[in-house]
Amino acid sequence: MTVSILLLNLIVVFVALESDIGRRKIGPFRVFRPLVTALVIVPFFFSGMAWSGNGLLFEVAGALVGVLLGIAAMSFMRFEHDPDQRRSYSRTGVGYVLAWLLITGVKIFFSYGSTNIWGSELFTWMARNEISVDAFRTAIIFLNVTMMLTRIGVIYFGWRSAETPGQIREAAETERQPDHAERDGCPVEVREQPDVHDRADRREHHVSQG
Repeated sequence: MTVSILLLNLIVVFVALESDIGRRKIGPFRVFRPLVTALVIVPFFFSGMAWSGNGLLFEVAGALVGVLLGIAAMSFMRFEHDPDQRRSYSRTGVGYVLAWLLITGVKIFFSYGSTNIWGSELFTWMARNEISVDAFRTAIIFLNVTMMLTRIGVIYFGWRSAETPGQIREAAETERQPDHAERDGCPVEVREQPDVHDRADRREHHVSQG
């Protein structure tokens, strides 16, 4: 395992835990900051990829595994909306932290084992299936990047799904406010009372006609 792969794994788990532990408000900055991080750090680790054959399939498989691992880790996150502050929040606990640490530990162990434990068997299998070292390295990078992107997607859609019911409730409460005012005794409509002299004149006119 190279130092760069170890560093990439640590960056991914650090960004997730630093941003998500506990109850955290959700906004555009929090959602899209990891995307900027990914765009900045990936060029430092990327050295080329396979564009065809089994190498490309292996890279795609690495990306899909990253999506599945990201979904598994993000399943421990919950979303809620605070109508008083009109903000949405995510909430995570020990399960979320353990999930990310466990997944990161497995990734690091796999990278270490690929070099120091079952390296000869792995290289034989790669040579037989025409998968280059660059394709293997790229698959590991794709796995980490898609984990990060999956986290972004889950937070974004969780944010929207929590915010929409909250906005509906706030609109309903706003529409009910005039009803509360009427029950509290606030006049809604004041009707003008007819003048006493006008009523007397109308009675005299009626008598004269009779």
